[in-house]
Parts: sequence; structure tokens; C-alpha cells
Amino acid sequence: MDGTSFDLLTRKLAARRNRRAVAGAVAVAATAAVGLGLPGGASAARCIEPNDSKKNCNSDNDCCGDHVRCNAKGICKCTGDTNRCDGRCRNFETDDHHCGTCNNACAANEHCKKGKCEADACLGVGQRCSDTSPDCCEGLACNAGTGLFKVCGLAGPLA
Repeated sequence: MDGTSFDLLTRKLAARRNRRAVAGAVAVAATAAVGLGLPGGASAARCIEPNDSKKNCNSDNDCCGDHVRCNAKGICKCTGDTNRCDGRCRNFETDDHHCGTCNNACAANEHCKKGKCEADACLGVGQRCSDTSPDCCEGLACNAGTGLFKVCGLAGPLA
């Protein structure tokens, strides 16, 4: 509801004093709230999880989450290379938290590549390094860290 419509509504409420007029104005305001998608409106209640065959969708807007579309049968489905996991569509080929299957998280120094957790080719900022470990990523150097370990960081002495 824009400012002009709101001002008009408040003037009408102030000018009318009987219950029927006030009830009518309240009904108009409630209808406007539904049209805006405000909490309690009809559009706020509809959100269908992927693969929920008990509820039919009419458009992609009815489906919850990214990579979800309403198919010709009226069912929200995961799109492309994504699969349903924990009520959301996940890419098992690249998702570091769902690599290859649901809830299979890669280690801190690994990334999901083609559905398998693989160690990084280089070490990132703050990762332990030594003369025997793989090199730090481009732009980083194996510097003296705190305690007994060296870590990858910006080239040069640590402050």
C-alpha cells in the first residue's frame, strides 16, 4: 500500500464513526496486506519443499530454496545437478558439506571435486606448512607461526 492509499484509508476511518464503516475499512486493509505478502497473508503461507508430492505447485515461486522449479506435474523438483538433502537442493559434485552424498563434509584443507573430497593443491592462509608439505598458494609464503608450527601467510616476516 503506497502513502497516498494509506492517507486515504486513515481519512476514511477518521470520518466514519459507525461499526459497519470501520469493519469495512479493516477488511480493505486486510485485503491490502494479503496483496503485499505481509505476514498472515495468503502468499506468506505457501512454500513447498523439493519433492513434496503431497502439495502441488503452480509456479516456481511456490517452491522453497535455490535450484528448485515447479515441474509439469505440479511438484517442486531440484534442477540440474542438484539433489535433495536436508530439505534443500545440493550439488553433490561441488558442495564441500555434501560431497558425493548427503552430509558428507570435506576436511578443512579439502574441496569437493566431481563428488570426491580432494586435498587442495596448495595451502591457504593460516594452514600449517613445512619443508615437506605442499607449497602455499600463490602470493603466500610459509612463515614462522605461533608456537611450534609454521603457517602460510603473506610473504615476509610476521609482525
